Amino acid sequence: MCTAPEKLRAYVSKHFPDYEVTTAYEEGCCGYYAHRCFESYGWRSLVVNPADIHRKGKEKHTKTD
Repeated sequence: MCTAPEKLRAYVSKHFPDYEVTTAYEEGCCGYYAHRCFESYGWRSLVVNPADIHRKGKEKHTKTD
């Protein structure tokens, strides 16, 4: 398994017990296991294309040819 969502759940439960949680999960080779886990925890989970996630300095790394 590529991901360990239960570790994130334990961390969030310990440090942010009364917070509403929303995740942005990058689609990829690991499938949707983590996304399904996040939703089963009652969290809002968005599946996004990695290329659509803004990254500072992204323009410097974009191919132009």
